Amino acid sequence: MASYALTCCSTADLTHEHFAARDIQYVCFHFTLNGETYPDDLGQSIPFPIFYQAMANGAETSTSQVNISEYLDFFTPILESGKDILHVCLSSGLSGSYNSASSAALIAREQFPDRKIYIVDSLGASSGYGLIMETLADLRDEGMDIDTLHQWIEENKLRMNHWFFSTDLTFYVKGGRVSKAAGFIGGGRIGYYLAALLLSAGIHVKIIERDEAFCNVLAAALPEAAVINGDGTDQKLLFEEGIEHADSFAALTGIDEENMVISLFAQSSGVDKVVTKINRDSYIDMAGKMGIDSIVSPKDVTSSRMVSYARAMENTVGSSNVENMYKILGGSVEALEFIIRDSEAPYIGKPLKDLRLKENSLIGCIVRNRKSIIPNGDTEIQLGDSVILVTTDSRFNDLKDAFDI
Repeated sequence: MASYALTCCSTADLTHEHFAARDIQYVCFHFTLNGETYPDDLGQSIPFPIFYQAMANGAETSTSQVNISEYLDFFTPILESGKDILHVCLSSGLSGSYNSASSAALIAREQFPDRKIYIVDSLGASSGYGLIMETLADLRDEGMDIDTLHQWIEENKLRMNHWFFSTDLTFYVKGGRVSKAAGFIGGGRIGYYLAALLLSAGIHVKIIERDEAFCNVLAAALPEAAVINGDGTDQKLLFEEGIEHADSFAALTGIDEENMVISLFAQSSGVDKVVTKINRDSYIDMAGKMGIDSIVSPKDVTSSRMVSYARAMENTVGSSNVENMYKILGGSVEALEFIIRDSEAPYIGKPLKDLRLKENSLIGCIVRNRKSIIPNGDTEIQLGDSVILVTTDSRFNDLKDAFDI
């Protein structure tokens, strides 16, 4: 019989009988069911079928870790019996139990200076954690001493790979263990760029796209996103993909009517934030009256980006004569800032209606004395102005290049 105790937490998810058969002692986490707290004693206090049925019926549940005092109460009898301890904890990435156990071990070492107490962060959970304990019990039974076993688990614990599957996120979301996701219907260019931004912020993204070929493109370009080939107007598919668990939802197909209907369905399914892309101006007021409160028009988005850039320029003009460039619409359009320094420039003092801009170019804004001016045909460019030119031509190095003069 080993001269040390192999111990773990109840979250290793083996049965009480199995722990006893393998001579592995465990300390209980806690759970609260409708305000009453129970030890996580592997179904002894409350049988698992009763517990799960209570959850399905809407019972309020929560869990709590083992605290320092409880760890001391758990360790002390083992140490008093003359045994050393190798204790393996639930992953520190999921719980603070490892910190509590380590603190308790520091106190226990002062009370039992002749005993060895090793605390190991398993970096695992559930059955994977349980398999680690199984392997350690096998090595212990083969005669491995506590020091060698401790070294072995520290060197080999990352060899355990965990795969996690779930068909329902309801209780994870309710308990705060899993963040909600953002969902998109329509994976066009706007959907692609929006998904990329959200993924970079650590948000889970799911995209439903009809076109199978484009699904393959999206899956290759956005490997962290879940891309589903299907019809986003199919309510059954939306439920299967967990629309009710999404934090946000964007309807981005090329058909306004579909986007409006899908958005209303998402709102009725409990999604907190729904964004709807609408191209036709005549539909925007209608959508608002239908209760769709977050509407995006691609034309308005482009204009908004231009105005935002112009306002940012107001804070820099006067402190720098350096020209700036801002790419919009995925880099296909450039907003260029030109500071007018040449008093002899051929466009100064002339109404814009008398100047001919080159194709696919426009004067989006003029900043003068830290004020933004939205130009019209009678507006004149003056010395010292900051002129913002929006163009698809990337060859312009000076404002005069934009005019046929």
